[in-house]
Amino acid sequence: MPAPVPEAPKSEERPKAREIPPAPVTQGAPPVRTAPADRWDDMARELAVCDEKNAIAGAFCVDSTRRKYCTDYWDRVPQCRVTGIKP
Repeated sequence: MPAPVPEAPKSEERPKAREIPPAPVTQGAPPVRTAPADRWDDMARELAVCDEKNAIAGAFCVDSTRRKYCTDYWDRVPQCRVTGIKP
């Protein structure tokens, strides 16, 4: 009877998945800054949408739009005039 051939030891570890190294950190050019959109043009566009609504919804729309754009600008620019408005 031939001598038994020893089997190769079985590894208990699974083969590791190939690890992807992290991308290198590069110092690229700073992001391009575009001119900010004119807030008053944006406000005018939103107010134009308010004009298309019925009277009550339009009044609420105008009020919320003015609050959105006029914070820190009340009575400083014509779009945010407060004084002289009669109730």
